[in-house]
Amino acid sequence: MGVNRRGDVIETFNLIVRSNRVACDTYRNRPSVPYIPMICGGGEEVANKMLIQPNAYVFDMDNSKARRIKSLRTRFFLPNRIRWNTFHAIALRSTEPAISNVYFMVRTNLTEEQEKALVIWLNSF
Repeated sequence: MGVNRRGDVIETFNLIVRSNRVACDTYRNRPSVPYIPMICGGGEEVANKMLIQPNAYVFDMDNSKARRIKSLRTRFFLPNRIRWNTFHAIALRSTEPAISNVYFMVRTNLTEEQEKALVIWLNSF
């Protein structure tokens, strides 16, 4: 899936935007209502290691766009834009299936071990 094209993730889950960026700090705590794990933003705290945990939790929505995006939840993420001199890890793997507003959500038919190997290989360049 393309990364947040036309604001799909922002619009679908009614995310708060400040200064042209999603206010990730608003979604840090898990709500007591149904939620979707999310990799929010692409800052240093996210892109400095290969194994990441969701850093935001958005309220679950039930509309056609939300169902489509939720069906694309994955553990394997690739960046939309890469700044080679600042990125520490290119391919990321999450501890649990999540959505993202910045990264491509990559679905594969690989086993868990093969997917982990692919993440390591992509980060070896």
